[in-house]
Amino acid sequence: MRGAMVVPFAFMHAFGPFLGAVALQIIKQTSPYAYKRAFYSQFAIVGLSLIPCILLPETHIFYCKKGQHDKPKKSLRFVIGYDLEHEQKVVQREVQDSDALIKTYGSSAWYSLHKWKMFRRTKISVLRIMMQGLAGAALTFGYSTDPFLGSVAMYVVLIVGVLCAVYPVEVAGRRRQVLVDASICILADIGIGGLAFAPVTGPAPQAIVALVCVWMAGYSVSLQAVGWLYLGELASVGLRAKSIGVASVFQSSVNLLLSYTVPLMLSPQKAGRGAKIGFFFGGISIFWLTLIYFSCPETKGRTATEIDELFEKGVPAWRSNSYFEEKKAKAAREAAGEVE
Repeated sequence: MRGAMVVPFAFMHAFGPFLGAVALQIIKQTSPYAYKRAFYSQFAIVGLSLIPCILLPETHIFYCKKGQHDKPKKSLRFVIGYDLEHEQKVVQREVQDSDALIKTYGSSAWYSLHKWKMFRRTKISVLRIMMQGLAGAALTFGYSTDPFLGSVAMYVVLIVGVLCAVYPVEVAGRRRQVLVDASICILADIGIGGLAFAPVTGPAPQAIVALVCVWMAGYSVSLQAVGWLYLGELASVGLRAKSIGVASVFQSSVNLLLSYTVPLMLSPQKAGRGAKIGFFFGGISIFWLTLIYFSCPETKGRTATEIDELFEKGVPAWRSNSYFEEKKAKAAREAAGEVE
């Protein structure tokens, strides 16, 4: 259920900008000179967000890492609510296995993070989360013939796509979902770039908006919904916070770079490439998706210890599913042989 529980996080990332677009349109139509109300409303949102921050307990993993084994039940009761003894034992075992693994690489967690096998896991997290920007978000989120209607259409597709990702993320798996649906984004990028050569007086602008919605559908089901989920699953339990922090820095750096350069590429006064930069994002996404194919394993239904085993034994990403199936089949054969 990890995937289904993380998808609401992606949903809020889509729902917030949607509300922002609606609020700005209301202000534009009712009192355009009172635009500061949009800024003031942010304080109310911050205030509301403080409520769950105050009510949420500390994580059970934190307590286990600190050796305070009597306190995790409070967190588990809030999050899960049942079978607390079993869940606490599972968490303690995962934390112990992770700490033992980290100690084999060095005395410091930051030092262990630079060792190849741990660094590889962080690198995969960085590759995966950076593709959210490199897939063309700076182009598609900003392209529209009508700012309000375009934003509403795109965010509605994004919201519906994120909600639809709840089921396949637990059935099809993270890896397949990313590879298939990110390929849709690549095709949409290339299609947008191709339509940019068509006359603007024809149906090309409307066709580009349609492709933007197609891109948004592929993005919402894969990169938006699975991005942060992969970050939490790929890192070892003891290094999870550090790995997520490193990946977030890289993602923010890429978004900052694209937010500055993409308007220059689009502007007729600068590079003047317009929607033709869809070829740029399509090309770089093909390269990035190839890296993800060869590096990102399937983590659906795997415990933290099993994911540690994948990386420690150097199992190729494309064999991550079959590895455990073969291991299970071998164990069954050995058990049957013992019975005989």
